[in-house]
Amino acid sequence: MANRSEKRIEFLKDVLSTAIEGGIDYWAVLWDYDCDKGTATIQVWNSDNENGVEGEKFYLTIDSVARGLKLLVEVGDVPAEIKKNVGLADKTNGDDGDYDSIDADCIVQMAVFGKVIYG
Repeated sequence: MANRSEKRIEFLKDVLSTAIEGGIDYWAVLWDYDCDKGTATIQVWNSDNENGVEGEKFYLTIDSVARGLKLLVEVGDVPAEIKKNVGLADKTNGDDGDYDSIDADCIVQMAVFGKVIYG
């Protein structure tokens, strides 16, 4: 795990929580979630994909979220406005910019798949 400030850790946990509580349930099942630790285990259930991951489980951490944020902002195939808002939230640990459950979903997809597949 990278050396992160408490504010950064809380921001990454909030992004994961936002995805878990309102963003990923249309493509994944939650198996385990510890909001205090910022960890979750999800399983892909949506069969509307060509990636061969249906049924596969993924363990998410705040490191996963950080990686997904970086990928979304740097290379994600998402609208420029999303990159701008999420990028600003990322740089300021949520103090500026904006993100919602759709953005958090995309961040988790970037962390898990390296691209946005669903939505």
